[in-house]
Amino acid sequence: MTESSIKVTKAYFGDTTSKTVYSKKIENNQRSFFALNEIQLDTLKDYYFNYCVMITSGDEYFLDITKNSTKKSISLHHYYLKQLEDIIQIINSKLPKKYKFHYLSKDEKQDCKL
Repeated sequence: MTESSIKVTKAYFGDTTSKTVYSKKIENNQRSFFALNEIQLDTLKDYYFNYCVMITSGDEYFLDITKNSTKKSISLHHYYLKQLEDIIQIINSKLPKKYKFHYLSKDEKQDCKL
């Protein structure tokens, strides 16, 4: 998502290319874009792992954000993170139901120890 558009791409694991499956210009997107900038991603770690879920199970989430030419990448293995939920809600508000992201709930068990 940018200040003026949103795009959804599809890529398969291991592929270096992706296919655009949805793209749309967004009018008056300043409020949503401002809300994204308010989420303090620079305070987050680069990787989160839920030890309650086997490494071969669960969902993997990857978030790449570029802000003022600085890129932040976060990987989550079946891990709930409030900031990611906030970002997904903002993005989903601009997408048709077919392309909305499905994320974990805040009730996801993830307090298991290694």
